[in-house]
Amino acid sequence: MQIELSKEQYHKLVKLIYAGEWLINSHREKDEVIKEFEDIEQYIYSFSGYKEFAAGDLITFDSDFQEYFPTRKLEELIHELIDDYDEDNFWEELIRRMATKEALIKNKNATAEDVWALEAKYDDEFCENGLDRVYVDWHNKNRRK
Repeated sequence: MQIELSKEQYHKLVKLIYAGEWLINSHREKDEVIKEFEDIEQYIYSFSGYKEFAAGDLITFDSDFQEYFPTRKLEELIHELIDDYDEDNFWEELIRRMATKEALIKNKNATAEDVWALEAKYDDEFCENGLDRVYVDWHNKNRRK
């Protein structure tokens, strides 16, 4: 199979590859990295030097390591998008977990519908107050250990 890409399409692919590989491997220890994703990243980056792709502003080759690396420009560009995702995901996850916790406190056999019914309450709270009214009850004797 052969895929033909314009310069613009290749640049978008490089951005997607960087974002995807970062999502999959950035949180892993070096010995836990999923190599197949690193390998495809290196393969895609290897085309960056071709005249028709001219992606030197996004990808650089390090001769000491014999590997391609994203440039600071690419990292900054993608990490702005990752930060947007993280911000949105934080609130969605907090809302879901708080609603789930409350639903299970009220009923050990709570359903997804019970959780969904509470999510709007938490969404309203966090939209209005952010984390200002969130605290940890350090003295709660019923806390899990």
